[in-house]
Amino acid sequence: MDKELEAWVHAHVVKKQNIAYALVDEQLRILASNEALPQWAVSSSNNIIEQLLLELFPELIGVEDILRQLVYDPDLPFVLPQIQRSLPNGDTRYFNLEIEPLPQFGHVLLVIITDVTAQTHLEQQLQQQQHELSLQDGTKLSGPPIRPDA
Repeated sequence: MDKELEAWVHAHVVKKQNIAYALVDEQLRILASNEALPQWAVSSSNNIIEQLLLELFPELIGVEDILRQLVYDPDLPFVLPQIQRSLPNGDTRYFNLEIEPLPQFGHVLLVIITDVTAQTHLEQQLQQQQHELSLQDGTKLSGPPIRPDA
């Protein structure tokens, strides 16, 4: 396959799936990102290059040492699932934040943000229905909630 076509397809898929990404250095400063990243950050600035990752995603405060160690000891990716963001219009969105090392490019981390809003809302609806059914039956729920992907 033509390299230019392959690169375009990859970029198109990332954009279509609303996947945001950033590259950060060992000091957790953003080196590069795509245009989808600012929509998930707490800062409203579109110029996020050189900003600290922790300023844009305060959910990472307290795990800085783990992230910096990940640069040197890449065991497993660091994942925070279903982070909630409230939008100014009152809507709520959810995303998974995954951070993994890219040792082939030096001391660089790849931050990947995936929109899981639809999945999370479905899980919440199923859990609500399960609770309502248990109240109708007069029984207490046992076990974990039903997951839509199970």
